Amino acid sequence: MREMHDDLIHMPPSELHALTSPWPFSVWGIDIIGKISPKSSCEHEYILVAIDYFTKWVEAASYARLTADKVAKFIRSHIIFRYGVPHELISNRGVHFRGEMDTLVQEYGIQHHRSSAYRSQTNGVVEAANKNIKRILRKMVETSRDCLLNERRLRAVDHVQAYKRKMTRAFKKKIKPRKFQKGDLVLKVLRGLISGPRGKFRPS
Repeated sequence: MREMHDDLIHMPPSELHALTSPWPFSVWGIDIIGKISPKSSCEHEYILVAIDYFTKWVEAASYARLTADKVAKFIRSHIIFRYGVPHELISNRGVHFRGEMDTLVQEYGIQHHRSSAYRSQTNGVVEAANKNIKRILRKMVETSRDCLLNERRLRAVDHVQAYKRKMTRAFKKKIKPRKFQKGDLVLKVLRGLISGPRGKFRPS
């Protein structure tokens, strides 16, 4: 048996960039979990997760469909508006992290680092957070299935209320408001009078 070493390149193709955070909320990693099964009651099946590299604080939101525009809005509402403009954002090379997100980082002067397509685990802090979120969701689904019954009951109540509102609107269309004031003459109909009353119906 003979070892072959020809045509093998042992040198790394690019420089190593150490990802460190010098202060809280300056470096955030962002990633996507999905599709999750079963879907949520709102038909959401994607979770967008962001984690601060210094404090390990997690921000997350669920979506039925995830686009680059929604990712950019998430960064504004969950990171910039709450913790200030970060120094760096770290993500993979997915299409969700391009387009509007590129415009966003240029607008706020944020450095955007993308992990290698051949080693997406570079963003390891977010990967670890994703595993924890998946484990929590799995446990909730397995141990809290009774909550699904409550959701069905709430849906039934919503349907009943919607039906009542529909009936109320239909009834109001037939109403002809009548307003009376003092001195107005009205016609009063007396019903149930007996002609020639006898016995206890005879006036005293």
